[in-house]
Amino acid sequence: MLLRPLIALLLLSACAAPQGDETLTFLLRADRPNVEQLSGQLTELVASQLQDSDALDDGYPMLGLIELEPSPTGTGQDMRCATAQPHPSTTDCILLNASGDFARTQAITWQSTAFYMYRVYVVPAGSPAPVDPSKDFVAVDVFLQGEPGLWDAVNRAIRASAATLGARPFHP
Repeated sequence: MLLRPLIALLLLSACAAPQGDETLTFLLRADRPNVEQLSGQLTELVASQLQDSDALDDGYPMLGLIELEPSPTGTGQDMRCATAQPHPSTTDCILLNASGDFARTQAITWQSTAFYMYRVYVVPAGSPAPVDPSKDFVAVDVFLQGEPGLWDAVNRAIRASAATLGARPFHP
């Protein structure tokens, strides 16, 4: 199922985001920082954490790739998590249910001022340089159609996965 329109989902996902002082940004210091590799590791860890959750239906989560298709309205494109992998992509996703809800992970190595729900920055261990908040991070966005219990499970899985990798809460 295609998720239409993307703007509505972004607003819904932003409204469903945790409220209060919960940290959504993390910092990982690594000997050999590699944002692309971290993105894949984070995707697999989040999926593994969700597999242990009772918030998902049987058969989920499923790993996939983001696929863009022309919108049926003729304006813009719709994004979905495709579990078959017919197209190359630099963005991974985790399909959460048959309704098409998903979490997207993406390595950001360029200057980006876009909004992302979660960010896991990766920097060289021991580097005294300040973190550039506009690049070198893994972005995680969650697209749900309104299941608060599922949101809570995904939020816990992302936070636990960042901690498992050694990332700590961070305020740029």
